[in-house]
Parts: sequence; C-alpha cells; structure tokens
Amino acid sequence: MKMNIETLAAIDIGTNAIRMLISNVDKTQRYPDFKKVTFIRVPIRLGEDVFANGKVSREKRELLIAAMEGFARLLQAYQVKILRHVLPVQCVMLQTVLRSWKRLHKRVV
Repeated sequence: MKMNIETLAAIDIGTNAIRMLISNVDKTQRYPDFKKVTFIRVPIRLGEDVFANGKVSREKRELLIAAMEGFARLLQAYQVKILRHVLPVQCVMLQTVLRSWKRLHKRVV
C-alpha cells in the first residue's frame, strides 16, 4: 500500500503566546490519521502591552517577528505542505500582528 502522508502546521497567535503545531497526516485509511510531530510555544505576551497601552510595543513586535522567523525555518526543515494560522478576532492588536506577519513573509519567502 502506498503511503499518503502530508505534513501540516498550524500557528496560533494569541495575547499570551504564539504556538505552532506540526503534524503528519496519513490519508491511506478511510479517515485521516493525525500524528503530532512537534509543538512549540513562545510566551511573547503581546496582550501585556495592549492592555496597558492600547497597542503592541516595538519590542514585542520584534519578538513576534523573531519567533515567526524561527517558525518559518522549522516549517522548511519539516517540509510542511499546508500552513494555517489563527488570529483571535477580538484581539486589539490584530492589525499589528497582520502587518508583522506580512513583513516576515516578505523576508523569509
């Protein structure tokens, strides 16, 4: 039987931490079988600034970009085929995070 495995990743950017889950998905069975490869959590605490000042500081944005650059390298190393990212809609810093992600994407890709 031919193996039909894809590597997927999900990135969750929250107010307390950014998390990345990388999984292998075996599609040879009737239902996909997900196996965790790695899970990484970086406690950047974006919400600290937002709750205190109403926006994300330059320092936290730089930490976010550095963490996402690290994630991007891991995505390449694990040969991830599909990536999804989750941003909480209620986050005040959503626009800042999106701008930072776009800048990162231009740097890494």
